[in-house]
Amino acid sequence: MSDTFPTPTLGALADLPGAWQGSGLIVATRPDPAKAHPFLVTIRQVDEKLDIERIPDTPNRSNRNLVASGPSDPVSRDTDILFGGLRYRRLIESREPGLPARRTDEESGLLLNIPQAVETLPEGETCEGYTVCSYLVRHALMPNGYNLTQWGRESRYQRKPDIPDLAWSVQGRSIADADLAAYRTELAATFGKEIDGFEALLRNPHRLLQQRVDKPGGIAVPATVALNLSADSSADGDPTVARDSRQIATLPNQAITVVKATTAYWLETAQQGTADTLLYYSHQTWFRIGGVDYPQITVGVLSKPASRVTRRLH
Repeated sequence: MSDTFPTPTLGALADLPGAWQGSGLIVATRPDPAKAHPFLVTIRQVDEKLDIERIPDTPNRSNRNLVASGPSDPVSRDTDILFGGLRYRRLIESREPGLPARRTDEESGLLLNIPQAVETLPEGETCEGYTVCSYLVRHALMPNGYNLTQWGRESRYQRKPDIPDLAWSVQGRSIADADLAAYRTELAATFGKEIDGFEALLRNPHRLLQQRVDKPGGIAVPATVALNLSADSSADGDPTVARDSRQIATLPNQAITVVKATTAYWLETAQQGTADTLLYYSHQTWFRIGGVDYPQITVGVLSKPASRVTRRLH
């Protein structure tokens, strides 16, 4: 087995470099200071810009520990794995519908494609048996007080994105009509006649993405790359559960901590011809406040003009 690895590629991240823009929605839950309701719902409309560029290929200096974790050890432990990556910057302007005040948030980070350490697997063995097979990493820095590292894998298919319904809850309570009844007055004041449609959207925030996928027109012969990443520190401190507490870090002495975060991207490109590339995303973050976990969900759709697509996935 050769100790020399091929030049790293971006893999599933190859079509991400460039300038993106689009819109979305933030649905957040939080405690009710008056304790009149089990939780409150806050909704913000989002306008977003996302700039992504490639970084120099990076050697993985920890390879000597990773390679020994597979069912066999076919690679020299002194060999570095090179991986490709991207630097990104998100600028998000948001406001509560019907209100003029706008808020600007920024996020920066890295997206990395960690290649498979084993060039050729032994006959009859699959990548699932190795901890050193290819995977994706997202490092995100949030100026409002936390950063995280998410790990995940990709999937690919030759059709439009398959975006599942999103069922979510707070303290075991489903966000359904019965739960939202207590907030009907507040929501109606914000959304007016659109209240019924927004209640359905609150129950399933992925509806915003699904409606865009089903919109007539769009990419004629689409292909999709789906990326799923997660970080979970909710069990930190529990000796019976193995977790990596370094995945999520919150600034010390904070009343609010982040305990879990999941991210899903669906990148829709054209198999034939040229078309704008579309990026659907769903970010879910769980904030622990007073010992209770309150989820926040951000969904959106970004586009990049066809002229800016520099590489096609293969």
